[in-house]
This record gives sequence, structure tokens and C-alpha cells, in this order.
Amino acid sequence: MPIDIARYSKLISLKDTGHNEEREARLLERCPPGHEGTKLIDIPTTILNASGAIIAWYLLDALTDATQKEIWVATDLLAPMLEKA
Repeated sequence: MPIDIARYSKLISLKDTGHNEEREARLLERCPPGHEGTKLIDIPTTILNASGAIIAWYLLDALTDATQKEIWVATDLLAPMLEKA
């Protein structure tokens, strides 16, 4: 994608909620979306930015429903230990 995700990430902060129209307009001016419309992906894909950095992976059905449920159960089991950390 013809965007520079590192540059964009330096311009935004946790305070950016998407509800400040002036701020969003300035961000769009400095960092336009960089695409020619919506692109639908239905195969495993690695999305790179303009400098070749990986910004996302799309892995259709990489985790089955059963595996996702196991991860949630394991996360719940870790909760007490994480609260102590």
C-alpha cells in the first residue's frame, strides 16, 4: 500500500478518537488513505506499507473456532496470575 505507517503512527496519539473533525481533516491531508478504493481480500495475504514494513496479515481460518475457544479458556486461566503481576 502506498502509505507510510511509521510516519502516520508518529502523528497520532491515544487521544485521537476519530471524533474531532478538524483533527481528522488535518490527518487525512497529511496522510491520505493511499488506495484507489476498497480492495477485498479472500486469500492469505501480507499487507506492506510503502517502505516494505508489514502492517497486517490476513489469514483466513488460521484459527479454527475450537482453537479460538481454547485460547479464551487459557486466557481466563491466566487472569489470576496476571492480576498479581
